[in-house]
Amino acid sequence: MFKILGYFTVLGLLAATPLSAAEPESCHKPRIADGGWTDNTAQNGFLTAVLKGLGYEPQVDLLSVPVILTSLKQKTTDVWLDNWMPSQTTEVGPYFKDGSVESLSVNLEGAGYGPVVPNYVAESGVKDLKDLAPNAEKFGRKLYGIEPGNDGNRILQSKIDDPANNLKDWQLVESSEQAMLSQADKEMTKQNWIAFLGWTPHPVMGRMPITYLSGFEKDGFGPATIHTLVRTGYATECPNVGKSCRMRSSPSTWRARSWRTFSAERMPKHRLPAGSRVIRQYSISGLKTCRRSMAPMAWPR
Repeated sequence: MFKILGYFTVLGLLAATPLSAAEPESCHKPRIADGGWTDNTAQNGFLTAVLKGLGYEPQVDLLSVPVILTSLKQKTTDVWLDNWMPSQTTEVGPYFKDGSVESLSVNLEGAGYGPVVPNYVAESGVKDLKDLAPNAEKFGRKLYGIEPGNDGNRILQSKIDDPANNLKDWQLVESSEQAMLSQADKEMTKQNWIAFLGWTPHPVMGRMPITYLSGFEKDGFGPATIHTLVRTGYATECPNVGKSCRMRSSPSTWRARSWRTFSAERMPKHRLPAGSRVIRQYSISGLKTCRRSMAPMAWPR
């Protein structure tokens, strides 16, 4: 069961608990990172709405994972709401070790991340990493990922590079979440075989008939938690913003309320190629329609 933490109850929390700590002028323009993913855009939308209501002027920058972490270390970014663990352990480890970045809180439990195939592919016998190589021709020897620098891409590439998996002639196709989903939609419409990165919760993937592959658990795929990261010392320097970024547990009924709570005017449409059938689902009306579909998907046993 999901526990969304904070952004769907933070308005009430802040209303009930005044933010009165003194802050320096530099705190009035929080710099927030956006990894370019649907969930991160939604998180940032909720947080910026709260901060603007409190008189702040938040700035959101679209950055890759490596740049986000470097920016936190260099103090050019203050907050990142979308650190997926354990898959990003390799990426964040050095920054935790040198003390430049800290985890402020866990903001989502019950998430999940890993390679998926359409249900009709799984029903044909492809349910594990070891099932990919014998079906190389059907998959076109391709695994579809998202943006370069992403931890999911790194894990997929490591599996391609490992001789034990017999995937040496396979290609990792790096693009973006939106382009990957557009490709998946195109292939699934034709009942073609495709393997791509999937995660939950997600307003579009929650509606797609897909199955997660096993065999990747030791690499960081599988059940996940999402953490809020800040540059070290930020929550002390800017206690009111830090309090806004800290999460509180709320019931799983967030799925039925969250997209209604966050108005269309506050959340930008996602950037899918024009003409894509999926673009309707990425519009705000699509997200509101999809809100009931964001239940957790079954993970391989």
